[in-house]
Amino acid sequence: DQELARRQQTLSLTTEFAQVTELLARLVRAFVATGDTRYLTFYYELAEYRSGKRSAPAADPVHYWEEVIAGLREHVPAVEVQGQTFAARMRQVGFADAELTVLDHALGISEQLHKIEQIAFAATQGLYDPAQGAFVSDGKPQTAFALKLLYGAQYAKLEAALTAEVTKLARLADARTHASVKQSTETLLDVIVFAATAIGMLLALA
Repeated sequence: DQELARRQQTLSLTTEFAQVTELLARLVRAFVATGDTRYLTFYYELAEYRSGKRSAPAADPVHYWEEVIAGLREHVPAVEVQGQTFAARMRQVGFADAELTVLDHALGISEQLHKIEQIAFAATQGLYDPAQGAFVSDGKPQTAFALKLLYGAQYAKLEAALTAEVTKLARLADARTHASVKQSTETLLDVIVFAATAIGMLLALA
C-alpha cells in the first residue's frame, strides 16, 4: 500500500534524524575526552551528511557510523557528491508544513549546539583562550574547560530543547501518517463492500 510505505519512510526519516543528532553529541564528547582525531573526522563528515553537503557513506548511515565508531569496520569516506538535506528528503515523502517548521526549529537549536561544540573542539586543541573568550592560534589545550562546556547547563538545556523538538516532529508525523493509512484502509474496505454487493446483485439477477 502506498500510504503504508509513505508512513514507513516518514517514521524512518524522523528516527534517523534523531539518531544522527545523538551521534554528533557522542562524537564531540569522545574527541574532547580522548583527543583522538578520528572522532573529529567522523563528526565533521556526519555533520556534512546531515546538512546535505555529503552523500551517505552506506545504505544505512546510522548503522554504518555506529560500527565505525565501535571499530567494527573501516571508515571509507563518502564520495564528494552533493547529498540531500533532511528538509528536502522530508518534503519528498510528504511532510506537512507544520512538521517542516518544527524541523527548522530543531536545526536552529542544532546550530547553537554546533557553535558550542566548535569552541570545545578548539579549546581541546589549544586554539581557544577561555580568558580572552576568543579563538587563538598558539594557546594551550583547555580540556577541562571544553568538558565543562559540553556538560554545562547551557549545553544541557539546548540538548533538552532539541530532544523536545525532535519528539514533537515524530509525534506530528506519526499522527498524520496514521490518519492517512486509516483513511486509505477505510476507503479500500468501502470499495470491497461495494464490489461484493454489486457481485451479489448480479448473481441474484442471473
